[in-house]
Amino acid sequence: MLCWKKEKKKLELIILCLQEDECKLILEERKNQRTIVNNYFLQGEKLHYGAEMLSNIKKTSLDLSIAFDLLLNINTALKNKSIVNRYSPLLTCLLLWEILSVIIL
Repeated sequence: MLCWKKEKKKLELIILCLQEDECKLILEERKNQRTIVNNYFLQGEKLHYGAEMLSNIKKTSLDLSIAFDLLLNINTALKNKSIVNRYSPLLTCLLLWEILSVIIL
C-alpha cells in the first residue's frame, strides 16, 4: 500500500507538470508513448494517469502503432472492471474516448 501511495504521488506530479508545454514534449517521443501504454494501461489504479498522459499528446504526434496494444489493454480493463472500480471512472472513460477518437478518426 505504501508503494502505491508513493507511485500515486509521482503520477500526480507528472500530471501537474503536463500543464507546461515544455513537459508535453517528452510525451511526443514514441518510446515514451509505448512505455505509457505498457505500464499505465495494465493496472486499474494507473489507467487514469496513463489516459491523462496520452490525452496531452498532440494529434499529429500520437504514435498510431501503439493503438493495438492500447485497445487490448483497455479491453482487459473493461473485462475486469478496473476502469469503473478506480479513481474517477467517468473522467477516465472521457479521457479514453478522447484518445480513441484520435486513433479511430
